[in-house]
Amino acid sequence: MTGTTGAIFKVPKEVFDGIDEAHDEGFAVAVAYPNPGKDVLNIRTGLKDARVEVYDMSGRLMHRQDITENVTGIDTGGWAAGSYVWIVYTGVSTGSTTLVETGKWIKE
Repeated sequence: MTGTTGAIFKVPKEVFDGIDEAHDEGFAVAVAYPNPGKDVLNIRTGLKDARVEVYDMSGRLMHRQDITENVTGIDTGGWAAGSYVWIVYTGVSTGSTTLVETGKWIKE
């Protein structure tokens, strides 16, 4: 298939007991797109009580935001071109946060 970059499969939540089991089966619980991107970084996840943080390659926090929707858009228009690391945590409301997903995003 020409032009196809991947497929999306809907897996019922009952299939997995938790995040670790999903990871063990090769599934991500959060993804960033478009990658590479320009002015917006989107984080897609079905996680509740979660937060996303984005860091530049020197470790400087660029953005922190609670996740309240299935897709969280982050305005990156003022950021320099380069690579960034995004991290999604759960347990935000309890103060007992757990890292659940991380990835690299490239800004063109």
